Amino acid sequence: MLTFFDHIDVTPVATGEWVDTDLSAYLPSGATGAALAVVSSSENARLVGSRPHGSSANFYKYLCSGSRVMHIVACDASRHVDLYRQDGDEAFYLLAALDSDFVLFSPASYVDVSTATTGSYQDVDITAHVTGGDTAIAAIVFVEDGGSDPVIGLRANGSSFDDPKEHYFGGHSIIVPVDAGEVFEQKTSNAGETVYLQGYIKGDAWTFLDPPTEIGPAGAGSYADLAALPAGATAGYYFAASGYEQAWHVRKNGTSTDHYKLSWGWGASIVELDANRVAEAKVESTGMNLYVWGYYAPAPDIPEALTINAYQSGSNIIVAWS
Repeated sequence: MLTFFDHIDVTPVATGEWVDTDLSAYLPSGATGAALAVVSSSENARLVGSRPHGSSANFYKYLCSGSRVMHIVACDASRHVDLYRQDGDEAFYLLAALDSDFVLFSPASYVDVSTATTGSYQDVDITAHVTGGDTAIAAIVFVEDGGSDPVIGLRANGSSFDDPKEHYFGGHSIIVPVDAGEVFEQKTSNAGETVYLQGYIKGDAWTFLDPPTEIGPAGAGSYADLAALPAGATAGYYFAASGYEQAWHVRKNGTSTDHYKLSWGWGASIVELDANRVAEAKVESTGMNLYVWGYYAPAPDIPEALTINAYQSGSNIIVAWS
């Protein structure tokens, strides 16, 4: 089961190097990785990276100035990750501990699933990378910009959803649902746009919506409640498709963390819901398209069956259970 956190700061002190970061105080035994918010307070693009501890891959990418993105990263068996930030203007915040339904690769095993054809949606089949008899319900990809005016669009195979946006100067993780054949579609504007497969999601705790439901608040400039998600949901998967330099943030309803930052195109986040299954959002402009693409609703815990014994002692009825 996923465990959620209200943006716990796990930023390493050192800069310009990979830092072993111990998350074992937060990630339960058996966790496969973490969802991190990566936040910039710089006026310039800076390099940031995340990888499982012990990896030697220098998988760090630019983080756009003043932006917020999500990294999904595998951890090692001791629940450590390595984090990299170029200078003191970048910070990492823990959003969620990921469970065994998240099958995550190490950066050395990321699969380049970029497509050569640009300007139209192309199928991406991840079947060859889904192992152990698993059935994938979503792909986890890391999108890195490249070339002039890079544009990215992602959707489930066969979907009518179409909201590609320019994706500037950086890279980040996005979850995209796949169809029954474990295929999704992507559209890029130029061959320099790179899409890496980081892993996949299996199981039945997640429900993905096709098409994503536009769910943006009615107004801009202040936090407002979003529509409640279905019964049983404890988290939502939200993303923003915006124009150039527009800010947004979605958070658990009633919390105060304010990472209202630029999206620079597409941005995504896993967000815990309150007891009424509500998150709240702030957007810079009502012209920004804010969507919910899915929700997490784990099966409820079922108590173990009780053995009940009843017997008479004199005028009393004694009931015992074990």
